[in-house]
Amino acid sequence: MIEIIDLYKSFGDKEVLKGVNLTIKDGEDIAILGKSGEGKSVFLKHVIGLLKPDKGSVIVDGVDVTKLSKRDLYRLRKNFSYVFQGAALFDSMTVYENIALPLRERGFSENEIKSRVEEALYLVDLEGIENLYPAELSGGMKKRVGLARAIVSRPKYLLYDEPTTGLDVLTAWKINKLIKKLNKMEGITGVLVTHDIRGALYTSDKIALLNNGVIIEVIESKRYFEAKSPELREFLESGGLLGQ
Repeated sequence: MIEIIDLYKSFGDKEVLKGVNLTIKDGEDIAILGKSGEGKSVFLKHVIGLLKPDKGSVIVDGVDVTKLSKRDLYRLRKNFSYVFQGAALFDSMTVYENIALPLRERGFSENEIKSRVEEALYLVDLEGIENLYPAELSGGMKKRVGLARAIVSRPKYLLYDEPTTGLDVLTAWKINKLIKKLNKMEGITGVLVTHDIRGALYTSDKIALLNNGVIIEVIESKRYFEAKSPELREFLESGGLLGQ
């Protein structure tokens, strides 16, 4: 389980997180909604320990991430995979090498790496492209390779940072369908940050709105129409999901 308790973060004079509180249960898939610049990516980087808060705690499986040594934080991160906005593939590596990288870093045998890479490519519907380079791929294919790299290590927690940004509507929908498929894999807890309202409702069990540095409301995705806060209702209206 992930527990975010009274989380604060500023950059210079700019307050970004102003007391975020959120609990994410094991096996749950939650989407953090919010406008651009609201701190969604900053929130996600705190979960995995890439940023340290000014105040507050991030508890993962009973351990406070903010108090871990570098060595213990590295061990904890083995339970996580992170899907970056821009896929973050290495241009000098083939698709196979990009996906295999986290397994090689952990000392897996070449036979196990080959088996897992093939499985990951199958799960994202990209069999047969392992020898291509990122420059030979479309934007949507790069995103799917990024997803394959994220799942190849079979993580407990899968974090998505704006995975459909920059994609056309059809390609974004295909990525959302794939995220939903991956989120339902046994044992995975998914945390998605996005401003894609429809994608969030489709892929996640719950949605939470990050607004002005705090979580305003958390609600089951299938009951979005019962949203109570004016801020979340306005956000849903902007996506055409509630009447004006």
